[in-house]
Amino acid sequence: MLHKESLNLLRQQIPIGARHGVNLLNQTNGNVEQARLLFEAEMIQIITNKTAVSSDIARKHLIIHNYDIA
Repeated sequence: MLHKESLNLLRQQIPIGARHGVNLLNQTNGNVEQARLLFEAEMIQIITNKTAVSSDIARKHLIIHNYDIA
């Protein structure tokens, strides 16, 4: 696995599956911070599309609920 250490660091910060994490790390050339930001943006987009809340509210609740959007 190309980004094994980076994936471990990313998964310590956010609850993300291995495949999704590797995809994000590939997009960011292994940059954990950028991958985390991409993940957050994806989750915010999903929430705002499904609930019509603002992105600020979505971000706030993502953090409160440890990125569990269920």
